[in-house]
Parts: sequence; C-alpha cells; structure tokens
Amino acid sequence: MVYIALLLSVIGLWIVAHGFRHCRRHPVKGLFRCTCGLVPLLSGVIIAVVLLNLQTYARLTNELPVAELRFTQIGEQAFQAEMQYPDGKREQYLLAGDDWRVEAQFLKWKGWATVLGLEPQFRLERLAGRYQDIQQEREAPHSVVNLAADSLLPPQLDLWKFAQQRPRLAPMVDATYGTATYLPMRDGAAYRVTVTNSGLIARELDAN
Repeated sequence: MVYIALLLSVIGLWIVAHGFRHCRRHPVKGLFRCTCGLVPLLSGVIIAVVLLNLQTYARLTNELPVAELRFTQIGEQAFQAEMQYPDGKREQYLLAGDDWRVEAQFLKWKGWATVLGLEPQFRLERLAGRYQDIQQEREAPHSVVNLAADSLLPPQLDLWKFAQQRPRLAPMVDATYGTATYLPMRDGAAYRVTVTNSGLIARELDAN
C-alpha cells in the first residue's frame, strides 16, 4: 500500500503541475486538469496518513504477549513499575495506588480493508495506578503514563479518534473501542499482559 500511496501522489502532482502550465493559455482546460489531478493526489495523501497511523499499532492474529510488569514497593501505596516489551525494551514508572491498570485501543476493519488484508490492530495507550477504595480513587493523587507518546502523527490525525468522531467518513473501520485490565500491585509481583481479539488479559507470573 505504500507504493500505491506514492504512485497516486506522483500521478496527482504531475497532472496538477501539467494543468498549471496550461492555465495561462487555456484557463478552463488548465483548471480542469488541476481538479482532476487533485483526486489521485488527495487519495495518496489519505492512504499515507492511514499507513502512518497503523505504524503505531500492532497486528493482532492470535493471543499475543505485549508486556511484562514487575513491581517494587517504595512506600505506602507507592510502587516502582518496570515494564518490559517483547523486543526487550524496558521502561520504569512510578505508580500510586493498590492496583495497576493498562489500557489499549483497538481497530477492526470491514469491506475493502479486509480485502486488502488488513487485520485487527491494537495499540497500548495508558498505564495507571488504581485505588481499591472508592473514596481514595476520587480524592487521592493519580499516576498515569502515556504509552502511545511515540506516535508519529498529531492527535488531530489519529485514525482511532477520527473513526469514533466521524464514523461516516471512515467506512472501512468496523469498530473502535478501548479495553483495559487491572490487577493488584505487590512488592516483587510480576505479570504478563497478552492481547486477544476480545481484549487484554493479565496473568501473574511465578516468582523467580
């Protein structure tokens, strides 16, 4: 699809440039060519934006491990969380509360998108602390980590948000929804987070 986007953009630019050259001699003919060139040009740009969005997501086929979390207690209802990704990348965060919660965004497709071979996609969105006591959840300090901070596009071009806010303009998207899982934080506890077509699953690992 990258080559399709590039080809459409090049063709569109060529037609638009060719139309501009004719505008002085034949304004109507030149304007018509410019208008015709905008169709493939805009199509290429739209496909490129969609592809850039999908680069921030991971393809979902079967149950897939997405992260392991290990916790060290550093105070009352305060923990240091080490998050390790399947590629070996490690990050450390400070979380407040009794539980940890991880959230993800899902994209599912229909129509021509499935014909092109697009499979369900997901992206980890947030890691947060959670208090078991309702009153504390309302009043105590919260800790939230943005796990999608490396997105290549600004929020205004985010496909997930666009499809939710303007579903009629995103006919290839079958569903956009969020999913989350949470479990207690304990000193020395370790968990593995996996993802399936139905959402996130967290399981505690055996202590090493």
